[in-house]
Amino acid sequence: MLDKLPAELVHRIAYDVLILSPRDVVNLACVNKSLTTVLLGDRYSRDRARRWRATQLALRWCSARDGLAALWALLVPQRDVVADSLEWSEAAATAIKAFADSEVLSKDELLARACKRGHTLAVAALIKHSGYSPTDDDCLAFRLAAQCGHLDIVEFLAAQEGVDAGAYNNYAVRWAARYGRVDVVRFLLAHPAVDPAADNNCAVRWAGMCGQIATLRLLLADPRVDPTANNSEALRKAAHVGCATAVRLLLDDGRCDPRAEDDYALKWALKYGHATIVAALEAVVPPEVVAAIAE
Repeated sequence: MLDKLPAELVHRIAYDVLILSPRDVVNLACVNKSLTTVLLGDRYSRDRARRWRATQLALRWCSARDGLAALWALLVPQRDVVADSLEWSEAAATAIKAFADSEVLSKDELLARACKRGHTLAVAALIKHSGYSPTDDDCLAFRLAAQCGHLDIVEFLAAQEGVDAGAYNNYAVRWAARYGRVDVVRFLLAHPAVDPAADNNCAVRWAGMCGQIATLRLLLADPRVDPTANNSEALRKAAHVGCATAVRLLLDDGRCDPRAEDDYALKWALKYGHATIVAALEAVVPPEVVAAIAE
């Protein structure tokens, strides 16, 4: 019956539904001359068979290792062998779809994993050849790539139709700032869809609180950013956790109130023994206030 079907449909059954193994495909090709011709009778067909065999071998090798990362470590250096005359990214898409099925991952989970781990080729292949949408779930793929600091993926996804760099209340710039993803923050600040002051200037507040000096510098240099947000929280929390460099940077900026919330910064710096921060704050807080707090 299969030998009566169009060659394109036979190819789809053999290679694209991901049910038949490479051995099954060869056995199918041996059923009769017609199927041999369709499945193995020209270079394109033989290339497809080799590619599918290579994919299966890669999946078997990776099954006890680090999943997708191991798959790409194996396949990428072998792209000329695996793909031969076929486009490499199409071959890669086949491989990672098979991996997804073997891991019982949803589309969203596979794309998210590739973005978080920085697999640029995998992300591109999934979107270009496997019908994965970078706009799903409020541009989750873009947001995760930014959070994890993978600039190549961020730039690639930002160029895709429909991707909103400011999605989910500017999640990307907020979390990139929190984790110190300097290159990503720099890229996002230059993007017209990004508002670094979103969520009451969350990005600069988190950068100060987490001691991410490089991203803090970038944000303070942006005129849209207000470090005094939430009663100068960036300065208060930097003093609280003991990040002297962030405190110095914010004091030098001149906009934060070092006495905000009843001298919160000085009180907590004294409590935790952050001597360098205490000295910096004593230079801008009246001596009688310092003496009263120190008692």
